Amino acid sequence: MSRRILVLGGGPAGVAAARTAARMGAQAVLIDSGRLGGVSTNSGVLPARVLAHTARLKRESGQLGVYGLRATEAELDWPAALRRLFNVVEALHVRKEIAEEARKLGVDVHENVGEIRFMSPTTIGFANGTTVEGDAAIVCVGGRSRSIPLPGAELAIFPNDIWRMKAMPRSIAIVGTGHTGCQIASILAHFGTEVHMIDLKARIMPQEDELLSVVMAKEFAARGIRIRSVIDSIDGLSTGMSGSTVLHYKEAGESRSIKTDAVLLCVGWIGNTDRIGLEELGVEIARSYIKVDKYLRTNVPKLYAAGDVTGQMMLVSGATHEGHVAAVNAVTNAETKKVAHTLVPTGSFTDPEYGAIGMRESQCCDAGIDYETSVIWCEDLTRAIIDDRTAGFCKMIADRRTHKVLGAHIVGERAVETVQLMATIMAGGLTVEQVADLELAFPTYSAIILMAARDLKYKLDPEYAALYQSGMAGSPPARRCPDLLRPSDAVAPARKSPRRAALASTPCLPASTS
Repeated sequence: MSRRILVLGGGPAGVAAARTAARMGAQAVLIDSGRLGGVSTNSGVLPARVLAHTARLKRESGQLGVYGLRATEAELDWPAALRRLFNVVEALHVRKEIAEEARKLGVDVHENVGEIRFMSPTTIGFANGTTVEGDAAIVCVGGRSRSIPLPGAELAIFPNDIWRMKAMPRSIAIVGTGHTGCQIASILAHFGTEVHMIDLKARIMPQEDELLSVVMAKEFAARGIRIRSVIDSIDGLSTGMSGSTVLHYKEAGESRSIKTDAVLLCVGWIGNTDRIGLEELGVEIARSYIKVDKYLRTNVPKLYAAGDVTGQMMLVSGATHEGHVAAVNAVTNAETKKVAHTLVPTGSFTDPEYGAIGMRESQCCDAGIDYETSVIWCEDLTRAIIDDRTAGFCKMIADRRTHKVLGAHIVGERAVETVQLMATIMAGGLTVEQVADLELAFPTYSAIILMAARDLKYKLDPEYAALYQSGMAGSPPARRCPDLLRPSDAVAPARKSPRRAALASTPCLPASTS
């Protein structure tokens, strides 16, 4: 008799787990308290991407006159933008047919069942008293925005509240400068909102390569986004005059405040591990995340976990991978497949976009790796010049011994798409020389990868390196653990760059205080 696998949660991890289990011949049961699709489809990644596209179209309209088209710059119609957002979400549900496709595979689907609790590691109870039993269960309940205990915290909003607003805020203070905070800041700035960003950390996107963080901060400042970093503390929120919200914080030992229409908290993502009976089962939980081993088993026999609830990789791609791995091990009841988040491209649909994969330069330094870098600026890229979108760069890092790519960090138009090519290159184990010999279409944004690889090819060649040292060719090799935005890595010394000069000298705009 085939094994019966219960999957709790209908987001990317849960859907992947149920489909995998069914394809392996198991009796899969997919359960969700609400609508299948999870946060990513219903209230997270996809709605944000729709608004990012709206922002991009508004930005593009500003170029019409430059390219000989007579038209005025587009104005935002917020109610219409929201209608489009919800229409797209519905269209995706219709097109994907998540529940229907799962049922075609033989999955027993239960959605919109309300409150759900584990009665045992392999028994789940519904709010109406129904229970389902299986041979194993996989917890894929996802996560939610983290709050912080502050006076007046109830006045704050969270990312998925943006698409519930009846009117676009004239001003907003965003607490947190990670991926989510930066994407929303970029979108709202294009919509005309005065955006303030504030964080205790020293730089925005602190998990990214330092050069990427520095360039993105400068580009944000050029777009009017005001960034306040390295503050001492967030002290609370209060209601100001005319319905405004006041954010209180300390900086350099002084109490300060920002008065805006809204305060948005983007301070992390926690697992939905409460109120579903996990504590009663003795499931080991740390900082809201279920602890799992490399086979995604919890400390409780027959119980697995996958997706955001494990706290390992907060991406749709990572959740889908984990759902598949957990299902394979649950169905086989063995140590069949290990989770492997080895090459996972990241990025966001900001303006400009950014994408990254592999090691940061600081990680190479810390690991004692003998490496080389190349930085190619988008203002030297033909396609970027054609489109007048010359902000950004491509930074490639290679191992000097193996000549294989260790990491890539990209800022610029279509960066999220371009970094996918780098994922394929690195997964295939291509050397810098092999990448440099690729013949890609011209003119494209992805051609910047070839430019970086060709630069590295010469830097890694012993004979050409000797010419570098003699000053007869190009720029000198990269120093280990170099300063940010070093001109030696960007272009030959004789070249002058207005954009790079601006990036090196323009300070981030301070947040207005009261």
